Amino acid sequence: MQYLVVRLVFGLVCSIIIGTPVALCGPQKALKLSPKTRIEKIDDDKSFVLLQDIKPFLKDIYIVTKDQYAKAPAIVDSLNDTAIFTAGSKAITKGLKESDTSRYMIAREGVLRRHPISKEALGIEFEVLGNGRNVLSAHGSAFHILNTQGDIILGAKLFPFEELKLPAKIHVGRPAQKLEGYILSGADNFTARARGLGDTVTISLGKRDNIQVGNLLTIYKEPYKKASKKDKTLLAVGQILIYRIFDKVSVGLITSAETGVYEFDKVFSE
Repeated sequence: MQYLVVRLVFGLVCSIIIGTPVALCGPQKALKLSPKTRIEKIDDDKSFVLLQDIKPFLKDIYIVTKDQYAKAPAIVDSLNDTAIFTAGSKAITKGLKESDTSRYMIAREGVLRRHPISKEALGIEFEVLGNGRNVLSAHGSAFHILNTQGDIILGAKLFPFEELKLPAKIHVGRPAQKLEGYILSGADNFTARARGLGDTVTISLGKRDNIQVGNLLTIYKEPYKKASKKDKTLLAVGQILIYRIFDKVSVGLITSAETGVYEFDKVFSE
């Protein structure tokens, strides 16, 4: 028997979700999220999450290889005499052909993620801060910033645009096979703060592990106090809903957390 723990606390998450249509739906009824802990049985064929309920919390996280990141074009100067770019700003790029008018994602500085045990390089992780494209004119071309979700600075890398596409109803369930992985990061790559409910994290499982969008993983961590040095007990402290998948890494939303979630906490399919 499988269960999904849906937990919300007062604050940012509740102020957005309480009173909206349900996040987890079953075959007969819709649940309304509240600042209480609720446990509901999961029916892998009929349970689903409504995208409209979780979309405000989904960070646009992307993963590329080290080679792709090194060779990517970048913003190198401004045509608006500014060091911070906003929607409507015009930039000069390096490595992007003037004739290329396709849309590009604009990346926050990337961070190399490695498997904590094997040390395998899993990819460069970055948050998408906006997008733009070259616009041709009689005076040449300039890279126009179309929209932003954060501060874009000189040196920002550019990658071919890929929209985060999810169905209106995301079917929820456990992976078909046993999986074990690690949390690699949070959406704000440069701080060591604990992650919690409503935060985005990346984990060391991807397409090669047959993980799917909508899979639920349980977060485990070592207890603060152990009975002995040989004690290998792990405590279940929360759950992650997977919503984006790359070859070696996937991205998930923390849907419950009894304590702070940190880099290298373990995740299991059961």
